[in-house]
Amino acid sequence: MWKYIGDLVGKQGTGPFQRFVSDPPVFLYEKNHSNPIIFEGKVLRGYQRGRQLLGCPTANLSVEPYQQLLQSLDCGIYFGWAKLEKRLPLYKAVVSVGWNPVFENDQKTIEAHLLAELKDFYDQHLSILLLGFIRREFKFASVADLEAAIGEDKSIAEKALDLEDCLTFKSQWENTF
Repeated sequence: MWKYIGDLVGKQGTGPFQRFVSDPPVFLYEKNHSNPIIFEGKVLRGYQRGRQLLGCPTANLSVEPYQQLLQSLDCGIYFGWAKLEKRLPLYKAVVSVGWNPVFENDQKTIEAHLLAELKDFYDQHLSILLLGFIRREFKFASVADLEAAIGEDKSIAEKALDLEDCLTFKSQWENTF
């Protein structure tokens, strides 16, 4: 059984990953990488679990255009920048790519939580630039354990996106549209 203990985010016993809050996130590429991972599409209605059950509303994107990429991308929690309707401002984002094992999904999903107070933006165009990896997905023993991990994910993303390299990517991406 997984148990949330202080700085430990991830596993206890036989879980698939172990990550301490003091560990830095894994950045996907160097500052000047020319092929960033970008997901784009119309925001779809999902199961509403993030909004209604977890207090963490997510924007769901279709996985259809990304089937090949998703085969090579690790399932887990990422961070990056998001843009609505190809307009500024950019928002910090935490992105789940995977199966949502707590809820036993039968389809892989791409879900972004924008770290800002926003009204619903269903049917709007969302672009997500992934910059780093926080942790693998995990089947938590309870929704409360999942909520605690989500809180840590948000904190890690906030701190990582304030680092100079991430701000450089933000500046470069702002100028691409």
